[in-house]
Amino acid sequence: MPTLKQMLCAAVAAGCFFSPAPAGARFGKSGGSGSSGSRPSGGSGARASGGASASGSHASGRFTEWRVREHRSSGEQQRVHDATPVGQESNGGSTPDNGGGRPDRGPRRTIIVPTPAWIPPHGIYASHYRQSGPYPVETEEPDEPSHPVMVRMGVEGNRLKDGKTMSFNLGIEERRWGVATRLTALTLHADDGSDETDHIQLVEAHVTLAPLVGEHGRLRLEAGVAAARAPDVTFVGPSMAVSFERCLIGAMDLEGRLQWVPMPHLQLDGQAGLAVHMGVMTVRAGWRGLLLDDRGLVDGVVHRDTLGGPFAGVGLNF
Repeated sequence: MPTLKQMLCAAVAAGCFFSPAPAGARFGKSGGSGSSGSRPSGGSGARASGGASASGSHASGRFTEWRVREHRSSGEQQRVHDATPVGQESNGGSTPDNGGGRPDRGPRRTIIVPTPAWIPPHGIYASHYRQSGPYPVETEEPDEPSHPVMVRMGVEGNRLKDGKTMSFNLGIEERRWGVATRLTALTLHADDGSDETDHIQLVEAHVTLAPLVGEHGRLRLEAGVAAARAPDVTFVGPSMAVSFERCLIGAMDLEGRLQWVPMPHLQLDGQAGLAVHMGVMTVRAGWRGLLLDDRGLVDGVVHRDTLGGPFAGVGLNF
């Protein structure tokens, strides 16, 4: 469908193409024809030629674009010739008159046939915008910050009523998981009243899991294996423990631990105390209690030792 601009251009071109000539003739009549429709006489032809010479510059360029058909009266043959501009003679420069040349055979009818012309259409360019959806943006989830491996080790001494103990512990853990080991050596007075001493070694190895980890503390669940070596027997069994650390004031922490070995012997080991962190070094002190029961597996007699006393120690944390 043509646009408004194309229709306006075509209308302007058609107006210029079909604009009337400046001649004084009425529409449908030649410039020299009278009211009766007969051809002009010699005198009138001279006047027509004189008037045509004045307007020849306008009519010559306009009427050369048309083809003229002359229709004779009935019974005569049609002939087609090119139109001759007004003011120019059509047969060798002589002006026809009534006395010479081909005789006038009656009124002739002029048919003007327009030649086809091409009017190039003018293109109209318009910007077209379409709404596009948002481009997918790839988002990267922030990586969980890596936590360095923490290493802790320490030495503790425990003063007991019937003897003394010395313990060494080592632990390696990340944010959640880790391992922990402990070795405790007990030196006890003989229960028969002699001056001899009895030596008992306790060893444990645990895998630790910290379900609660925060800026102010940590809770660990431990599970593994434990062994107790006495003068006449050695026991090996499963071991479970729970431990915690809780920040109190500044660099001071509250620490606690409880271990349980259910079988084949019974072992309960618990301690609680305070720890002060001084850089990589930690100083701790508190109370430790220990219960050992062989369940009568050695000689059928149940032997049970209940030990307890204060402890103090020092440790390193990396």
